[in-house]
Amino acid sequence: RGRCWLSRILQARRRASAGGPTYMLIADKHRLENQTKVKLLAIRETELELYVQNCRQVGFVAAIIGGLAYFSFLYTKRDYYQEAHWFARVLYVTGLTCTMSLALTIVLATTTIAMLGPGLALRGPDGSMNTAVDGILLEFELASRLFSRCVQAVSPPPLPWLLHSSSHR
Repeated sequence: RGRCWLSRILQARRRASAGGPTYMLIADKHRLENQTKVKLLAIRETELELYVQNCRQVGFVAAIIGGLAYFSFLYTKRDYYQEAHWFARVLYVTGLTCTMSLALTIVLATTTIAMLGPGLALRGPDGSMNTAVDGILLEFELASRLFSRCVQAVSPPPLPWLLHSSSHR
């Protein structure tokens, strides 16, 4: 009995040592794969932080532009607005209204992106970091296009002032 027990242990050690390097290679391979995944996740997390910060900045500037457009309605009581051509007055009000609505849309979109994107990345299932970063990038491109339209909509409102000041020279 004693010999049988000892022989089994020795046979098990021989078998383990025969396959030992293979098991070590597999373990090293898994360790390297995990390290690579962690590094890729760190890169994607940096991208996520960058896109969220950009969304916040665009939303902040859009909020300022929307506020300026809102307070520009006060100038409809001024003489230069009242004496301007009717088309210039319509253009002024239409430009301000478009600017405000686009700015509020941008603020809503960027706030939603900045709030929900990181939550999906951190609390979602496996692979959700890539999905979140790609989705944030896609939505940020849309918000950027809306922001360019918002900036374009800011340009028509000063026309009544320009037309009035050029007619009095």
